[in-house]
Amino acid sequence: MASETTALHGLDDVDWEALEHADGNAYETPVYLRALLKADPAEREAARRWLFRMLVFDGRLYSASAAAVPFVVALAVDSATPDRPWALRLLAALAVGDTNATVETGFDVTAWEMRGYFKTEGAKPYRDAYRAVEVSLGKLLPMLKANDAKLRAAAAFATAFFARRADVVRRALTDAIVMEDEPTTLAAMLLSYGFQNGYLNDYDTSLLEGFLRRPSPVRLAAAVAMCRGVAPEPEALDVLTAALLEPGVAQPVPGCLWNDGYLAQMGITALMRQIPPEEQEANAGPLVTRAQELLLTLVERAPLVDVATTESTSPEMNEIELAIDALTTLYQTVAPAEPPERRWTRKTLPPMLRRFLEVATARPELMPDDMLPAIAAIGLPRDLEQLRALVGVERLEAGA
Repeated sequence: MASETTALHGLDDVDWEALEHADGNAYETPVYLRALLKADPAEREAARRWLFRMLVFDGRLYSASAAAVPFVVALAVDSATPDRPWALRLLAALAVGDTNATVETGFDVTAWEMRGYFKTEGAKPYRDAYRAVEVSLGKLLPMLKANDAKLRAAAAFATAFFARRADVVRRALTDAIVMEDEPTTLAAMLLSYGFQNGYLNDYDTSLLEGFLRRPSPVRLAAAVAMCRGVAPEPEALDVLTAALLEPGVAQPVPGCLWNDGYLAQMGITALMRQIPPEEQEANAGPLVTRAQELLLTLVERAPLVDVATTESTSPEMNEIELAIDALTTLYQTVAPAEPPERRWTRKTLPPMLRRFLEVATARPELMPDDMLPAIAAIGLPRDLEQLRALVGVERLEAGA
């Protein structure tokens, strides 16, 4: 067990009462940081829940969030600390807030669209927390070669969001990847490597190509990482398509922190990123068609279950969630820019828009709340029965 005097040195020197967390005054924060070192697992679990809820509430950060960073770093790097992968997960959240919101584009503070991120009103807690983790990379990167595979995977995740240090992070990842043989850890490292390529605008995929022939999750992660570039990667696209159709792809990868382990959703995003702008604008072309067929398959193979009574974390619901993401993405590829001058008829519906409507209206439980208004905005009925009559389908019911 880590020594409090070592890992939490200086904890009482911080004026916690002058800081805030999600529930107001942060005076009790040291109590919960100390509880991370308790011998009782239940006490540590309670402390973990409290710290995440109070320091990173729904992705929002506070003045106490930045103040906690040095102590969480100290706990993460101390080999005697219990639950070190969790500490690294917390550090990632302290750096960027909602880590799942970054899995599509990364967190590139050097990008033009991010240049005002830390300058807006109320940005100080975010800026301070991010920089506090960023300056600790020298302590965190050696953990890519830790003895514990879960710790290595968590380190790959926690160090992935620092574009200004991408060259240093990528070099450390390169050294770690060539030595790694644990599949989940390797997948986490490959995904981080792809992010660094994006930050550096350097899409050399030579290191990644050799992993396309490994079993998933490695090949799925390698394909996602390779598809972060601006030019289509034919071999990676082939692997990505095949991996997304594998049985069980909707299930989370245990121990992988990227998107809470749901790598298939990252795969869909990577696939769409490979579609050239001209095809995206026209909603037509070979890569658009390829993506549409894949997305339709993911929707059509979703199990027919009563979503109201099915356990939210069950394998069936994981497949449902993937189908919802696929259906939402599919809509973006079939919706016309403007409604037609005349009312839609079955004959005037473009073939892929009609197929979308057939699967969506037959399985309305796969439609997010904003989909019917979006459908109405392109000149189609907002009523499900009218839509079914238009395309000639009936609703599919669980148990029917």
